[in-house]
Amino acid sequence: MNGNKETYTAGEKKSFKMFRGNFLEAGSTEAHEQVIREHMLPALIKFWHDTNNPQAELKHWAVNNWRRDNNQNDGSHGLKVNVSTIVDWLYPERVDKALCDLIGVNELGGDRQREFEQRKRAIRKVQDELSTMEFAHMQAEKAQLGAVGNPPDIQHKLAKTQAVARIKGADTKCLKEMGMVSLTLVGWVKENGKMGVEL
Repeated sequence: MNGNKETYTAGEKKSFKMFRGNFLEAGSTEAHEQVIREHMLPALIKFWHDTNNPQAELKHWAVNNWRRDNNQNDGSHGLKVNVSTIVDWLYPERVDKALCDLIGVNELGGDRQREFEQRKRAIRKVQDELSTMEFAHMQAEKAQLGAVGNPPDIQHKLAKTQAVARIKGADTKCLKEMGMVSLTLVGWVKENGKMGVEL
């Protein structure tokens, strides 16, 4: 780490400045490390917690940046599960409440465009406020969906809005990359239990 004086903000430096004397009076490297470990670092961590809530920030970063290697055999067969989808699915009432708070209304439905634009922020807010138990449950659900696939209600919703466009996109990519043309029959089970088919 860079030892430059400007590495820390004024507030961060103030949080551990009171231990300057202890550090200077320490007579050995081991004693210096003890002052840092037992006094300076806890004070800095407390400052971070009081001002930035680092646990929520770290949790959000880890969930969105640390993913399994696609080559690992996790049983997902290539299914990528979006964390925001899981949170929205598990806690819809909380997400709606957070969305209402963000846009300053008592109930949804008045401004669909604004609701759409702010929904990701609402989901992020709910995700950051999950308890340790709820976060573990969310991760377990994410792993479960990765292994067995989306539940029927999500499958129906995605098939209705994305199935044909997804297949057309794949066909277009194959045509541009390899000059390959395919004849595809798309079928999926609708919410009423009947099969939807499109050529």
